Amino acid sequence: MSDLRGKLARKLGFVAAEAELEPHGDPVQEDGHVRRAVRFAGAEGDDVPAWLLEPADAGRDTPLPGVVVHHQHNEQHHLGKAEVAGLAGEPLQAFGPALARRGVVVLAPDSICFEDRRPSGPGTEPREGDFIEHLKEASYRLRRGGC
Repeated sequence: MSDLRGKLARKLGFVAAEAELEPHGDPVQEDGHVRRAVRFAGAEGDDVPAWLLEPADAGRDTPLPGVVVHHQHNEQHHLGKAEVAGLAGEPLQAFGPALARRGVVVLAPDSICFEDRRPSGPGTEPREGDFIEHLKEASYRLRRGGC
């Protein structure tokens, strides 16, 4: 970490989680990229599902730029990583494939109470209790001192 980044991280009390990406299922060849289902442990011990999108022609020995792309909120708790990956929702939010086709590795996780991290279970269909479940989870985490 550069000196400036280190100073900022200490000032903010930021510590990057040491999380390994665990693959789930087989990779899917898409137009110009490969999509892989992965999971990792979040900072508060949550199991975080995500899509990892890689350029189709990425050599394993070649370092590539990478970015984490978070989905929009828009009170659409049924949409998370799938929207970033272009699998559901608004096509203009599908940043993942567009970046992967241009040589950038993209990690697109579900935020707390979105898509597969909803208390009512995984999926991309809207459910009546999504908003209140999100509100409750956020409140519980804040009360425990989490984020």
